[in-house]
Amino acid sequence: MRKSKIMLMTTLAASLAASLTFFTGCQSETTARTGSGQLSAHSESQTSADTEGELSPTVTLDNIYWAGSNVRVRMLFDKDGNCRYGYVGKYDLETTPDGTPILTQIFYANTDSGQLASSTFALRDNGDGTYSKTVYIEGEQPDFEDEQFTTELALDEGTDGLLSGSVFDGVYVTSDGQYFSFHSDGTFEMDTWMTYAADEDHIEIIGSEESTLYTYEADPDYSRISLYKEGKLVMELATEEAIEGK
Repeated sequence: MRKSKIMLMTTLAASLAASLTFFTGCQSETTARTGSGQLSAHSESQTSADTEGELSPTVTLDNIYWAGSNVRVRMLFDKDGNCRYGYVGKYDLETTPDGTPILTQIFYANTDSGQLASSTFALRDNGDGTYSKTVYIEGEQPDFEDEQFTTELALDEGTDGLLSGSVFDGVYVTSDGQYFSFHSDGTFEMDTWMTYAADEDHIEIIGSEESTLYTYEADPDYSRISLYKEGKLVMELATEEAIEGK
């Protein structure tokens, strides 16, 4: 059965989707269709969200943190109150013998575990300024009508090179509010963009429509942060230096 086969072969995709729901509802970017059918961002990408949080900030974070043992999650906080949460890695664009454009994403993983994490997607030009991306399985026709595994993308800035077959510099916004940044050095970033506020005990992740409050524990230099929700540990963040023991 095709659905069960996809579920078996896309464990990574399901894992990534589950991880990105960590901040469900807190995206600072919302998207909608314009008259031309393109997706557009309603708020500026790296400025404060329209939603005002409940927390009065007294702590400023300004670092890059990592989490996860196999597929590594990256979270960036800056001194202006912005944060980005998602994945980074390398990518490859090519065309199959039957003419299907495909995107392969290789996610940065814990190399000590000896595992590689990757996902391959078929691409389609929708002819209205948007593209569709769905799970690709060799030997099967991609099902772009399967909403569970299909995402729409539209160029936000830079070069529109998704179907070029080579590396490029461009940023796409997806129908679920994520941003894909492709770089000409063959790397990519897949992020949800938000804002934050922090005091000595709490971190609030703020989106355009709602926010989520976490309690936290941190090292004195904030090189390690443990986030808790309702008393349960939900994520441990650490800087590269802390991970390497520097």
